[in-house]
Amino acid sequence: MKIQSFSLLTNNSIERYESRKIEAGGHKWKLVLYPSGNKSKNVKDHISLYLLLDESSSLHPGWEIYVNFRLFLFDHDCIDQSCIL
Repeated sequence: MKIQSFSLLTNNSIERYESRKIEAGGHKWKLVLYPSGNKSKNVKDHISLYLLLDESSSLHPGWEIYVNFRLFLFDHDCIDQSCIL
């Protein structure tokens, strides 16, 4: 998922942004982004990002899925390394 302008999400008070469905490991998933935090979880002033199992109703009660999930954030404004702490 590539977001062209993150500031447009926050400036326009977009509370939740979902990616298109992707298929991996035989399941369908979405990335769900809360640009200013997931207020329903009492989180604010932070980014909340979730990997959502899109068709969980097809799973039997008690099933578990173990996921190895990696996330890479790239800020193109920091390309010259001036933002690295």
